[in-house]
Amino acid sequence: MKPTTKSFSSRSFLFLSLILIAISASLAGCISMNVGGKPAEKAQELSYTDPAKPFSKIQKEGFDRVWQSKSTGNSIAYLSECKTATEPSLTAMEAETLNVNQDTKLISSKESTFNQRGSLETLAEAKLDGVEIKMAFLFFKKNGCQFTLSYVGRSKNFESEFEHFEKFKRNFRAP
Repeated sequence: MKPTTKSFSSRSFLFLSLILIAISASLAGCISMNVGGKPAEKAQELSYTDPAKPFSKIQKEGFDRVWQSKSTGNSIAYLSECKTATEPSLTAMEAETLNVNQDTKLISSKESTFNQRGSLETLAEAKLDGVEIKMAFLFFKKNGCQFTLSYVGRSKNFESEFEHFEKFKRNFRAP
């Protein structure tokens, strides 16, 4: 039987899934409880456009939505948490996200404006099991909710689909 090749291996899928799960666990552990001890609520009435092909929607616990590229395995996701017990600063949100991996190297962190609110745009690199990854995040808060938009992928494939993330950000609106 002749082996078949795929443009995106199941190993790559598992690798990026681990990154998403790790980031999700870190964020959920930090800011996902409200005053009554119940899980944080998800934001409602958001407006965005799904990333174009090769990205397709997948289910990933801990995130509101995740899209993964069938070509590279790169992922675009967003997480919202509303009515939480604490309201961390944008830099605290960034720190919690980047602390997922000891080998994370901050490339840039820039304050900006997004959805008429202060925001923090972050670019970082890390190694996970010897594989180099690159991550882009946008952190912002609006109307009692905290938002994290993310783009994660292997360093060698990161730039090839980065424009999909930029377009996703341009179309993302929180009420």
